[in-house]
Amino acid sequence: MGSFLFRALTAAFIFATALNAQSFDVKDTVIATTMKDFQIPDEGVIAIANLARFNVTAELLDANGSKIRDLEDITRQPTADEFDKATQGGRLGATVWFYFTANVVEPGEYYVKFDLSLQGEAGDRANPTVYYYVMVYDPQIASPVNLRDSYYFGEKHSFSFATLEYPDWDAYSYEISANSGTIQGQGPVVSLDEVLSQQGNVGGTITVKGYYNGQQIYYYPEAQSAETEPAEWTFTIKLPPLQYFGGWADEEQVDQSTDWYLYPGNQMSNSLFFAYLGLTPDKKFVTITPKAMSPNVTSEPADFVGDVRTSTAGVFMLITVTPSQAFMDAMEVGDDEYVRLTVQFRDQFGNQIKKFFRASVIK
Repeated sequence: MGSFLFRALTAAFIFATALNAQSFDVKDTVIATTMKDFQIPDEGVIAIANLARFNVTAELLDANGSKIRDLEDITRQPTADEFDKATQGGRLGATVWFYFTANVVEPGEYYVKFDLSLQGEAGDRANPTVYYYVMVYDPQIASPVNLRDSYYFGEKHSFSFATLEYPDWDAYSYEISANSGTIQGQGPVVSLDEVLSQQGNVGGTITVKGYYNGQQIYYYPEAQSAETEPAEWTFTIKLPPLQYFGGWADEEQVDQSTDWYLYPGNQMSNSLFFAYLGLTPDKKFVTITPKAMSPNVTSEPADFVGDVRTSTAGVFMLITVTPSQAFMDAMEVGDDEYVRLTVQFRDQFGNQIKKFFRASVIK
């Protein structure tokens, strides 16, 4: 069942119930959407013929019949000046048609009251009061907003919070709140690329809010949903796991009982390769090259480390540890000696990294 039909049937039931509680002589029912202009009547106009004098005022009432405000947005033909000319100051009759336009922010039950002052061309007078029952609903989202609870730094993603009932894309706006500040945009399509690319947002919570005509949207997720949801979504930004590759055994990955030998004769053997690597739920790879701020490498035995350098190769950050000449000179060809490395550095996101590696170094 479509959204409009479902809500129209619901309104018909509520309207029937409301008639039992109110003594109004209700002319018709109007189905409207919050924050969207609607007309009373919603189809056609009210037309009255053979009028010598005419005046109408309109009020918006709440569900209990209490006045909320006057309605002043009227469309009529002829205009007041044109009507006076056509009737020659009330001596002739003319036909008048009109309708009012209203806008309501909050969903619920309302009434529109018309007070008319009429005089026919024969001099007869009437002062009827006409009521319209108005049922105002929040809109329905056009397509589901399926944001994840978290995203990796550097991902790219966008989504739409457009609704079925709000037609003016220029009236949509959004606000993204993050550690790095606030991002504001126009339209119902939100790009998260900028906020996902700012280092200061890693580890923080991001909030996105959607608006229409400056008011936050509340929407039905589906046509038959009983409850609305606010156009507000939160998620966190995180880093993929830090991955290591290289010739040294990572003590977190390699069992201590496993023998591990290393010949430090080239850069590949001497280097520790680091990268943040992750796979998103939709099977897209995310790669981030860490930056080592003030790297510190110590060893057991202490005289193993000769030189430490950092560089990059593709998506990897390399920490190259060259053995000291004195350590290697003290070994005989064919000998091996157990070495344990402690590697520490701070990355560009402020994370303090400390890892342990081991190998039996051979000559």
